[in-house]
Parts: sequence; structure tokens; C-alpha cells
Amino acid sequence: MSGASDATNEELIRANIVTTELPNPSNSCHRPVVGILWREARESPLYAPWIDQVANHVEVRVIADYEVEQPISSEVDLLVTHNHYRWDELAILRRTMIERDRGVLVLADGIAEYRNSWQNPTIPAGSLMQPAMAHKIATIGRAQSRLWESWGNVGRCETVGLPRLDAQTRRFGWWDEADHVAGSTRSASLGSNSTLLICSARTPAFSESQWEAVLAQFSGLHQFLLQNPPQVETRRVTIRWRVAERIREHLRLEPAECSIGELATEIEQANAVITTPSTLQLEASLAHRPTAVLNFSNLPLYVPAAWQISAISQVASVLDELFNPSAERLQYQQQNLREQLYCHASAGERMVRLVVAMAQIAARHRQMKRPVQFPDQILPADDIRLRPACDWERLLPERRGWLEKTQVEQSTLWELTEVSAAVLRAREYSEERRQLHYLSEAHQKLADVHQQAVQAYETALDDKRRVIDHLQTTLSELQERQLQMKVQLERRNSECELLQQRAAELAAGKAKAHEQLIEANTEGKRKQERINELRTHYHQIRDAYTTLKSKWDELHKPKS
Repeated sequence: MSGASDATNEELIRANIVTTELPNPSNSCHRPVVGILWREARESPLYAPWIDQVANHVEVRVIADYEVEQPISSEVDLLVTHNHYRWDELAILRRTMIERDRGVLVLADGIAEYRNSWQNPTIPAGSLMQPAMAHKIATIGRAQSRLWESWGNVGRCETVGLPRLDAQTRRFGWWDEADHVAGSTRSASLGSNSTLLICSARTPAFSESQWEAVLAQFSGLHQFLLQNPPQVETRRVTIRWRVAERIREHLRLEPAECSIGELATEIEQANAVITTPSTLQLEASLAHRPTAVLNFSNLPLYVPAAWQISAISQVASVLDELFNPSAERLQYQQQNLREQLYCHASAGERMVRLVVAMAQIAARHRQMKRPVQFPDQILPADDIRLRPACDWERLLPERRGWLEKTQVEQSTLWELTEVSAAVLRAREYSEERRQLHYLSEAHQKLADVHQQAVQAYETALDDKRRVIDHLQTTLSELQERQLQMKVQLERRNSECELLQQRAAELAAGKAKAHEQLIEANTEGKRKQERINELRTHYHQIRDAYTTLKSKWDELHKPKS
């Protein structure tokens, strides 16, 4: 950004007085108004966890009936919605952003998914944060903020999290530093029964071709599991399916095979999870369940996974790892979750602070009759550096013995790493000496092979030059023939034009002759009709003559 815009942003921050403390409603003479563009906001898990808390500080109006041509009430200071891809809401948001008379906050309702972002024919191009038609976006995690900032949303992304998952994040120890690392071991303990939960996104495909690919991958997985029932030790694994209805019908799953309970409960009762890219991946990671992403299409994953299945050949090995997960993979899954989802504190509280702050800033600008603007950052930074990052004792058990005998200081850990590297180097040294002798013997052979390759290359190069010369000669001949063909084609085109003119003249003569023929035919029909009339009169006269003659003969017949 330019220096002028930086100065403007600093002035904006000072003017807005952005703090992390929520205001006391009694101290404000004007309660900002927040309008929510979603008819079922109070029942939606996206809004319900925080809407009542926001109402303690600002006035909240759920705008249930709205149309494009119907203006939103002028009392509304801030519009909040997650619907930013339907025409109704898009038209309202676009008009609001152009008029700059109130704020707009768009909520992320889940993870970013590649096909939904770029290959969804039911969503208008550019409407999925490309860039967002909003002043601010409430993202679910730092990684999502970085992704959407790269799509033209710099200064708009506020890392909030998903308030509907606050109960799970707190329950599974993500808020408690003492219990945080310990949670990584929960997935390793298996009861008497082992359960695999297989899931899909609520809408795993957006076109018929995508549906064919999704059904094919689930059919392949289902067939593999029927032919190779997974086991843990001697126990057979129970498989539960929580997939879209079309997948369920395609696989002909029995009701007993399907998961229909509360999702959080089903995840907790499972030992491992397989899912297509969806927010469910994060929910399973919250519960410390080893989670694999089913991705036969090999599309980019905006939310990476510690385990991924991109072919049937990988299912068996991935299942073994899911039920016997390594500490390294679990560590990666946990670290990835921290990047993808704000989960170390209440997302609901951050949402309340963001909505209230934006409403107050917008109201203040409107009172001063200025265009509504917001600073680049409203919420405090998502800083989780103070949390324990790794369970080193579990990740690197070979360090355990030394750590028990030494004081755990930074220099000690660095020395341990150096010693480990030295031991590994010593192991590699004898192998390197053996390979050095082998390489010295192979060097001469490689030199001979290289000389032969050079000679072969030069021979091939000469052959290619001869071929190129031949091709150039042929090209010249073809160009000359092309010129000749062009002259002949022009002559033929001229002849064709003359023929077309003659054909047009003949067609005109034929049309005139046809008209004359029609007239002659009409005249002939008229004359034939006249002849028929005269013939009829002739027969009538002849009959009358015959009758009169008979009477005459009777009258002049001599009497006997």
C-alpha cells in the first residue's frame, strides 16, 4: 500500500478506537443496528451460538423478508450474512458496497473446497471470495485467511473460528494447555470394539460428471471393504457410513450400516474417520481421531490431511495407519488443525467482538456522514505461539534416556540433535566408503558409456540434419503446389460464379414457365368445365327431341 493509504489506515484505527473490550450498552446513546440476511438465523448453528450475546451490546434484526428491489432499512449499520453467492443477497451486498453507507460482514460457514471454489456450475463465477463483496470476512482459521487474502481480500480477513464448535474444542482439551498435548494420545486407546466412520460432505459434487467420480470412488471403497474386512489385531472393525443420500442409495446400504446420530457423538465413538473434503475433517481432528481424506480425483486440498486416499491400492495401508497412528502423523494432524481452525479459545467470543466492533465503527461513520470504512485488523492477532507445540518425548523416544539425565534446556536439546546427527553420520560413513570403491570402478565404465553416448548423439544429430534438409525441400515443393492450387481454386471459383449466375437465370425462366403452365392449366380446366356443361345441354336436348319424336309418331300413326 502507498504511504498515503497507510496514513489513512492509521487515522482510521485511531478514529475507530478498536479495542478488545466489549462496550457497556448503558454508556451509548445510540445502539448500532445489525441486520442479518438469513431468514433462519436464530435456528442456524452458524448464527445461534453468538446472536444472543451480540444482542446484549447492539440491536440485532433478522431480516427475514427481503427482495432485490426492496431497500434495507436505513437504520441498519451492519449487514451480516453467509449467503454471498445467490443473486438476491449479491445484489443487496453490491449496492451496499457501492453506496458505502453501511458495513458488510460475510461469514465463512466451513472449509474452502477446490471444486466448490472453481468447478461449481450452480454458483456464479467470482462469488466465492474472489474477491468477497464485503468489508470483512470472518474466516475459520489462519490458513483460510491467507488463502482468501491471496484472492484479493487483503485487509478484509478476520480469523474468528467456528462458534458452533466451541463446545467440542473445549471438551477435547484445546483450550486447556495442560491437557492439550495429552489429547494426542486419546486416539491410540481402543476399546473392545473398533469403529471406522466413513463420511462425505453434505454436497460432495456439483455436476453430473463430478457425481459419477464421487460414486465411483465410494463404490470402489465399499467393494474393497466387503472383500477385505478390516481388522485390528483379532477384532473385526465395525464400519459406519455417514454419506449423502445419493451415495447411500448407490451403495444400497442397509439402515443398520448408516450413522444417523449426532455427528459429534458418532465421531467420538469412532476410532478413525475417512471423509471427502469437508468441515467434518476438522471436527474429527478436534476429537483427536486419525482422519483420512478420500480424494480419488487428486484435486488440490485447501485443507491438507495427515492421511490421504487417492487410489484403491492405498486403502489397506492407510487403514493400518489409522488404527495404529504414528506420533509424527498425529502431530502433523494437530498442527494442521491449529492452522485451519481457530480452536485454542472461544470462537463465539471473537465473533461477538468482531460484529459489535464493526457495527460501532459503521454507526460512527454514518453519524459523521462519512463513507463506511474499517481498519485492516479489528480482532487481536491469532497468536498461539505460547501453547505447547510438540510432544517431543513421544515423537522422538530415543531422546528419552538422555533427557532423564540432563536438564531440559535449549542448549541441551540442540546438543542432543547434534549428537543424533553425528551418530547417524557415523553409520553412513562405512557405507559411503564401500560405495566410494564401487564408484571408482564404475567411473571408467561410465566414461566409456558416456563416449558411446556422445558418438550416438552425434550420429543421431547428423541423421536429424538430413531429415531437416529433406523436410525443408519438401516444404518448398508444398508451398509451390499450394500457390498452383490457389490459382486453380480462384479459376474454379470464377467458373462456379458463372454457373451460379446461369443457374439463377434458368431458375428464373423455370419459375416463369411454371407460372405460364399454371395459367394454361387453369384455362384448360375452365374450358373443360364449359365442354362438360355443353355436353350436358346436348344430352338434355337429345332426350327432349327423342321424347317429342315419340309423341309425334304416336299422333301421326295411321289408324287401322
